[in-house]
Amino acid sequence: MSKLSAYWRYRDRRLQYEFLPAAQEIIETPTSPLGHIVIWMTVLLLMTAGAWLYFGKLDVVVSGQGKLASESGTKVLQSSAPGTVVDIKVREGQRIKKGDIVVELDKKVAQQNVESVEKTLAIAKIERSIAKGVSSSIVMDDINKSGLTEETKQSLIEKMHAQNDILESRKLLSSTNLTNLQKQLSQLDSVGKDLNDMLTKDKAKEQQINKLMEHGTPLQQMQLRSDLNSVRQNIASLESSLSSQKQQMTQVESTIDNAKNQAAVSLNELRVSNAATAISQDNKIIELENSLIRARVALEQTTIVAPVDGTVLSLKTNTIGGVVSAAQIIAEITPLEESLVVEASLQSRDIGFVNVGQRVVVKVDAYSFQRYGYLSGTVQSISPDAIVNDKLGLIYRIRVKLDSLKTSKNIELKMIPGMNSVVEITTGNRRAIEFLLDPLISHVDGSLEVR
Repeated sequence: MSKLSAYWRYRDRRLQYEFLPAAQEIIETPTSPLGHIVIWMTVLLLMTAGAWLYFGKLDVVVSGQGKLASESGTKVLQSSAPGTVVDIKVREGQRIKKGDIVVELDKKVAQQNVESVEKTLAIAKIERSIAKGVSSSIVMDDINKSGLTEETKQSLIEKMHAQNDILESRKLLSSTNLTNLQKQLSQLDSVGKDLNDMLTKDKAKEQQINKLMEHGTPLQQMQLRSDLNSVRQNIASLESSLSSQKQQMTQVESTIDNAKNQAAVSLNELRVSNAATAISQDNKIIELENSLIRARVALEQTTIVAPVDGTVLSLKTNTIGGVVSAAQIIAEITPLEESLVVEASLQSRDIGFVNVGQRVVVKVDAYSFQRYGYLSGTVQSISPDAIVNDKLGLIYRIRVKLDSLKTSKNIELKMIPGMNSVVEITTGNRRAIEFLLDPLISHVDGSLEVR
């Protein structure tokens, strides 16, 4: 009831004001409170904004462009040697497994090289066996199993026989010489025995004559003296012959010793020569075995295979019969089932505020972050030196390790290497008013500088 009466009183006053003269109406009518409200609200808003600008803080964010990549990087397949493409087994975008053939090069030259080295190695091993004097039956088995041409086999067999003939001939020559000398020595020994027997008989005869002369008549003594002289001459002759025979035996014995020494020296020289040949062949075999390993590796490398499970990102050769050069890129493969990282570029003015381990927000261009959210990660590495970029100038490369492929809105999206992205790194915070004052302060500082 009171409200109704108040309303009627207010209505009466309004009617009174409306029928007053204009000037008096303005004076008598009370001011509207709306203006005061607007003024006070404006003042309050300005004070609140000022307080927020001074006390409020905003994050300082460093951003850069990057792309998703596999943690181990894109695998580049290259040709290790020049060759001709004979088959292409894959196409771009195809998924392949580790060990799958990507491209095959012509194998003819590499195969011929392997076969040539294998034959040379087989020959060297057989020649080493011959030089070492290995049993002929074993060498023949090696020759028959070698897979060499008949002409080469025959040549090796002849070489083996020639080596054996040289050894046997030297042994035979030494044996023959020694046999002849032994016979000669035996004959001289027999002659010496005969001379000794004759000398013994003549000396006994000399003693007998001497005894007879002691008891004989003068006539008998004259005859015996003549016989004694004759016997003594025979004794002297026999002693001379025996002395000569002993000298001859000494010479023959010396000749036998020399012959034995010469035979031993000759055989030793042959053994030394064969040993040197064997050592030379050993060194040659080592070199050939290394060459064979390289030749087989070169043959294997004519078949270019995938090093990992992945997707063929690009194929650089598409022509059967085309020629590739050494170190030429054949294909690029993006590994599958590997952790994804972000490789990004930051300008040099920002890199001083970025450290390994800082948190990073990654926004993938393919998915709107307002709708799908963003990825999170940490700075894994920073390049030690700047890289010159034609558009951006000096830049630093950073690598960001993602926590997971789920976004901030718990949505798991399909992420593949190569997707463009933006990385944002919070390096600190500043008062909001500093963002407004910095340009002004910089302008004032610049205007006050004197050149």
